[in-house]
Amino acid sequence: MKAAFKSLSGEQQLTLKLYYLRDYTLKEIAEELDWSYDKVKHHVYRGIDRLRAIVFEGTSSGTCNEATVERRCQSNDRA
Repeated sequence: MKAAFKSLSGEQQLTLKLYYLRDYTLKEIAEELDWSYDKVKHHVYRGIDRLRAIVFEGTSSGTCNEATVERRCQSNDRA
């Protein structure tokens, strides 16, 4: 799990640490980092999707970043 977490972008790691380990809300993270709420939300949910893809689906890299899109990209690569 540590390797999966370290494969995330710095922004994703930071926002997920604040969200899960320090129990910040998305709004509190945005205020703390002086980022927009949408930017924080983007990095938190992209990070979660990426971890889910790595841990549960075994996808660690590819031409697409999102798990759902990754499967489509892999199918297209085979065609």
